[in-house]
Amino acid sequence: MSYIGISEDRLHHILGVARKAYKIALERGHDEEFARKMFVLGFNHDIGYEFSTKKSEHPDISSRMLSDAFYGGKEPLGDIGGNSVRAILKHGRYIDVVTEEWLILNQADMQVDSKGSEVDVYKRLDDIKDRFGEHSEVYLTACDISYLVKLTNINLATHLA
Repeated sequence: MSYIGISEDRLHHILGVARKAYKIALERGHDEEFARKMFVLGFNHDIGYEFSTKKSEHPDISSRMLSDAFYGGKEPLGDIGGNSVRAILKHGRYIDVVTEEWLILNQADMQVDSKGSEVDVYKRLDDIKDRFGEHSEVYLTACDISYLVKLTNINLATHLA
């Protein structure tokens, strides 16, 4: 089986998202413990690429790896564990109930480019558009998510349709 794997650039992206998530958590008034949890979520959000054969399945694999490592593969009990696993599972995807973990993780992911540099959301969206295409599901969803996490004032995806 041929896995996508984690390139050096993606590794830089993962670390950049972890650092940005930590920083955002503190900026939003959370304590050090919560901010460190957000670092761990950021550091694990794309780990599933190492064992993915399709890009779209990496959040599923990342969240399963986190659940297996910390909860023995069982459904985590309580909001803290459940919100952490769901934030990774749903990063870059729509979620039914927005949690602080999902919001921070997606804000961080949309402000760190594919090589790990901190960028504004518009540069990140341009990077995604260049890689996947202006009308791709990946790009349109990224526009939606950027609006939902309040990084853009208008939903760019609806303006492209």
